[in-house]
Amino acid sequence: MSEKVVEIAKQTYRSVGLPLIGMLGGFDLFRRIRRDSALILMYHGVIDTRGDRGLLTNVNQVDTESFTWQVRFLRDHYEVVELSQIVERIRNRESVSGLAAITFDDGYLSVFDNAAPILREYDLPATVFLITGLVGGQTMTWYDKAEAHLLNTSLPEITIGEVDYHLDGERGTAIRAFMHRLKNAELEPRDRLLAELVGKTGELDPKAAEPYRLMGWSEVERLRSQGFDFGVHSHSHPHLTKVPPQNLALEIDAPAKLISDRLDVPIETLIFCYPDGDFDDRVRDRVMATGMLGAVAVKHDLTSPDSNHFALPRVGVFADQTRAMFMEASVGLTAWLKRRIPI
Repeated sequence: MSEKVVEIAKQTYRSVGLPLIGMLGGFDLFRRIRRDSALILMYHGVIDTRGDRGLLTNVNQVDTESFTWQVRFLRDHYEVVELSQIVERIRNRESVSGLAAITFDDGYLSVFDNAAPILREYDLPATVFLITGLVGGQTMTWYDKAEAHLLNTSLPEITIGEVDYHLDGERGTAIRAFMHRLKNAELEPRDRLLAELVGKTGELDPKAAEPYRLMGWSEVERLRSQGFDFGVHSHSHPHLTKVPPQNLALEIDAPAKLISDRLDVPIETLIFCYPDGDFDDRVRDRVMATGMLGAVAVKHDLTSPDSNHFALPRVGVFADQTRAMFMEASVGLTAWLKRRIPI
């Protein structure tokens, strides 16, 4: 089957199949079928677009209107609890039936500005995973920096590391290609490519950097006082499987201790979040050795009772998701189908 046919089938499944399944009550049925599993959602930024979804600069962001609807949906269909409660129950082999948890990766300021008021309105808990090396600074994450510079440059094309990227046509395609290249590179070559990009595109306008701003410790402490939990998302957000063994403690142990000290919470209550969901046995063993409570990955599936509590799957929420796609993701239908048929 050609790639074009596969892509058409996927689009038809999302635009026609999923809404039809929803209308026929399929999501409710599948929620009952998988009632023994918990739902852990993975968010990033929440942007107040004031109705203009064109202001969403990347796929990991959601707008406040969508987020509000999703929060109401969760309140009506699940018992939304603190992530630590699900981790504890998995550790103790207790039921997680009907439970859901909300998590935010990276610690974007938009979570403080836009998501937190909505969660307070519906009285729902959430966990924010912090990149400790970037809290309170002006530096963006390496992947946000790459996207922001490519998104906002006026250059029609750019050559980085002897590869040409055409920006005057489908800019999103060029951005995805460069991001894929960065994620597959080792850490030092990745940083050289990024430095070359920044050097050629010039200084970023402060307004263009606004959606990528991260929280400072003052915002973290204010959210903590309001009942939010905070977890560990490394020091600099590298792919941990590429970090030399002698440096793993800087990315795992040190940020855990910093968050423990700053927020006056025991390390044993903290949860780790693998950057980009990237880990192996070596990385997981290092996280376990710190004494942290557990860890979450990505995997885009539900958390079953027999999940490893140091590799808990989460379901990502993205800008391009329709309501039907969100409801499908919340019951893990596509993940279930993929284990059975190629789609």
